Amino acid sequence: MASMKVRVIKSYKSAYPEPISFEVGEAVSLGEMDDEYPGWIRVTTANGNTGWAPLKYLVSSGPNDAIARSQYSAQELSAEAGESLELIKQLDGWAWCLNDEGRHGWLPSALLQQI
Repeated sequence: MASMKVRVIKSYKSAYPEPISFEVGEAVSLGEMDDEYPGWIRVTTANGNTGWAPLKYLVSSGPNDAIARSQYSAQELSAEAGESLELIKQLDGWAWCLNDEGRHGWLPSALLQQI
């Protein structure tokens, strides 16, 4: 998917100062599914950090365990209403974007409008 320009229609502040991340092949423990955003699940990484990750990036390896099939960062992007961003990809209600300062992160897709 080619990136496109989007405008933030409602300000968003990240609630997670220490986002989880994992590499391909890394083991994670699985928690509950996200009720608000289907396709996302709470995971705990090897260092004990907990956060949300897309199910599509994981392969089950047991009842409460999975192996990462893709590299992932849960880094969210705080943005102000009216700000212009580059949308890189969308996944189950969230958008991975790049701002003018060169920072990447996730925002809810519902807060973005194509320019």
